[in-house]
Amino acid sequence: MTEAGTLGALARRARMGLPLQGLRIVDCHAHLGPLGLMHVREPDADQIVALLDRLGIEAYCPSANVAIGSDYRWGNDLVAEAMLRHPGRILGYIVVNPNYAEDVLPEIERCLARAPFIGLKFHPAWHDYPPDGPNYGPALVCAHERGLVVLSHSWGSARYLERVSCRFPGASFIQAHTAAGWKGRVPVDYFEVARRRHNVYLDTALSLAWYGAFERLIEEAGSENVVFGTDCPFEDPALALGRVVFARLSDAVKERILGLNMLEVLARRGQRSSLT
Repeated sequence: MTEAGTLGALARRARMGLPLQGLRIVDCHAHLGPLGLMHVREPDADQIVALLDRLGIEAYCPSANVAIGSDYRWGNDLVAEAMLRHPGRILGYIVVNPNYAEDVLPEIERCLARAPFIGLKFHPAWHDYPPDGPNYGPALVCAHERGLVVLSHSWGSARYLERVSCRFPGASFIQAHTAAGWKGRVPVDYFEVARRRHNVYLDTALSLAWYGAFERLIEEAGSENVVFGTDCPFEDPALALGRVVFARLSDAVKERILGLNMLEVLARRGQRSSLT
């Protein structure tokens, strides 16, 4: 249902099982490759692109599972290869492991020289390192100077995210999962940070689809501050698409969330890809 109380064109097309063609959809938070810590299916880059085509998703922005686990170089190489094989469709993140402080900048430079990565991925939980720890500092400086996106599984606190986004305004910051599992009850501090800071966004990865929560999220955080993510292949991207497409929001708002916001991030930050 839309705000006007009638089924919108996007939802009607989705109900027919048709790809959402003519709509620019960017999955800003996804994954690629094997993971040793838990079972996860491992579609290769060709299978991922076939899935994107079936759903009408224009681009897929993954980090490597193995890179947030045991081997960041191998994982970053897997994503670089996928990007080069599917230019403009797969737009990857370089995983930064702060436990190897001496290699943070060399690894970023190595990856950027190899493929047009759009940003950096932090995973403080699996790397067992605090989000505000000093070893992330060089990566943040680099992101600011190069206009990169920084997607983190967690920024630790909204207060820290606001502080770091102010200190490094040349970068764009995504707080993962915050727009996904919220039950629609007590607002979280990240919503206010996203409203105040032009370079802070909340993603929809790993949606639990609490009834009415997504619509309230947009009221609290603003449609300009939410970006579409799926956490694929941990979750089927069709589920995340459904949460947005069938929300009681106008199609114009859905289009912003599904792709236009992320496209603006890439364009504003000087990214060079076929998307922009």
